[in-house]
Amino acid sequence: MVPSLRRLPRSRTSEFVALSSSLLIGFLVGFALAASAMVLNDIADVNIDRLNDPSRPIPSGQVSLRSAWALFGLLSALGLALAALQGVPELALAAISYAVAVSYDLRGKRTGLPGNMMVAFTGVSPVLYGALLSRGINLTVALEALMIFLAGCWLAKSRTLLKASLITVPPDGDSLSLRFNSSSSPCLMSNSPTTPSAQRTK
Repeated sequence: MVPSLRRLPRSRTSEFVALSSSLLIGFLVGFALAASAMVLNDIADVNIDRLNDPSRPIPSGQVSLRSAWALFGLLSALGLALAALQGVPELALAAISYAVAVSYDLRGKRTGLPGNMMVAFTGVSPVLYGALLSRGINLTVALEALMIFLAGCWLAKSRTLLKASLITVPPDGDSLSLRFNSSSSPCLMSNSPTTPSAQRTK
């Protein structure tokens, strides 16, 4: 339970307010950078989405590519600027995590295990960031982060294998069509050899 500010001594009240403000800013850092990575993911997959899921905001025309790029830049700048307010270590960690997320969106999602490791790292970085905001990264935090990272790698790999198991390639050797075994999970279906036929990866 959060203690009432009226019951805390003045020094404790100041400390509580400072910690609360720090945690709020930390939350906004994570929110802004995660949102920017999601916007970039939609931008990177726009050609696939035009065929695979044309109802999404960018392919459907609800959001223009220029607006998406502007939103990506705004969220990125906001997240990194807020991290800079919290200190150099926080900014460094936020920048590394941001760079990993951007790399995954642009290329990492097609690299197999390295991509899975990128996803796992972005799951660990909030734990490390929170530790920096409190008492720093010690051995206990490092071990917890390692366990989360390994679990994240396994889950990401399992997700990839599951998605692959739901796809069948027709016997037509020249066809680039991909169909999900489950009718409830639509996937791209195209017979044109020049059409980018790839499953969208988030």
